[in-house]
Formats: sequence, structure tokens, C-alpha cells
Amino acid sequence: TSARDFAPPSRDGSAIRWIAAPLDVRIDGHGTIPSVTQELLATAQGRISWCAELPRAAMRVQLGDRVLEGLGYVERLELTMLPWRVPADTIRWGRFVTADVSMAWIDWKGDVPITHVFRDGARLEWATVSDHTVGCPDGVTLTVNDSRVITNDHVGGLLAPLSALQSLMAPIARLHQTRWLSRGTLTQPGRPPVVGWVIHELVTWQ
Repeated sequence: TSARDFAPPSRDGSAIRWIAAPLDVRIDGHGTIPSVTQELLATAQGRISWCAELPRAAMRVQLGDRVLEGLGYVERLELTMLPWRVPADTIRWGRFVTADVSMAWIDWKGDVPITHVFRDGARLEWATVSDHTVGCPDGVTLTVNDSRVITNDHVGGLLAPLSALQSLMAPIARLHQTRWLSRGTLTQPGRPPVVGWVIHELVTWQ
């Protein structure tokens, strides 16, 4: 099975569907807020564009006879540059979704520092990102806790089962990725806290 065996996801208004028959997988998402697109980088070496197709969505995932339903998101990252030419030393990337609020953040440190934070599809100027908090200029703060590691390895280790890709991706074999599933608490002035799930990661060039 290869990428050529799968059709790309299809979109109809606020709905996205992806069917991977060889894997017996079907994914349906219905968004509740508009999509958002942000160009992260444009250089002579290429560009990187990020799109939250569904920043907050009702998701249904069918894996054979098993069906999972809940809140989620759908995003797309487009690169026209080689991954090892991305001018970053560390990248923090995260998503927080509840029935009422969604947040997404991208924070790069390196030659071209980048920080973007989006809440309910709107970009927030002057927001801040750290390992455990995302601070918004209007006093709203997301705190991340009770983290469980999903992935913690170098790219070389993650690609170990895919021998055909090892030589191609050798220049970033030492790139280290840690990804967590955590609980997030969003505090808002004058309103009760909102609790939801967070998927976030830290990528470092080593």
C-alpha cells in the first residue's frame, strides 16, 4: 500500500471526508467555525503554508467495525522547501478543542522566529507560547497539565520500519519529536474555566 492507493480528502462546504479503502478507514468531519489559512514562511528556498481546514469539528472515525466519535480538527500543511531547510531550532505546535472554544498555536525559535495563535479561527496579535501555557492579550490563558507522552523519538527512529524513506530523510534523522496528549484549562476573565483536551508537540533540531 502506498500514497497512490488513496484519493485525497474531499470537501463539501463545512464537511470533509476521507476514505482509505485499503486500510478500511473512513473519516468524516463537520466544522462549526470557518477555516483559517496562514502563510508561515516564504523564502528563496520555498514556502510553508498552514491551513486549519476545520478548526473545531464533530468527527466520526470508522476503523473497520469500530466507530469513534467526538470533537476534533482537520489541518493541512504545505511545504515547497526541503524539511531540513526550515530555519528553526525548536518548534512548538498545539491544538485545544472543546464544544465552545478552539485554539491552535505555532511557535518557532531560530533564524526566523514565528509565533501564531488562533482562537475560534481568529489570529491573536501579541500572544505568547511556552511549554505549559498559551497567553492571549485579552487575559485569556490556556494552561496545559496531566500530560501523557504519545511520541518521543528521533525521526530516524520513527522511520525505522520504513526503510525506503531512511536515506531520503537522512538529513533530519536527528530531529527529535515529542508529542503529548494533555488536559487543558482555559481561564477567561469573569467566566468559569473551560476544560478540554490538548494535542501538542515539541520538535528540536539536534
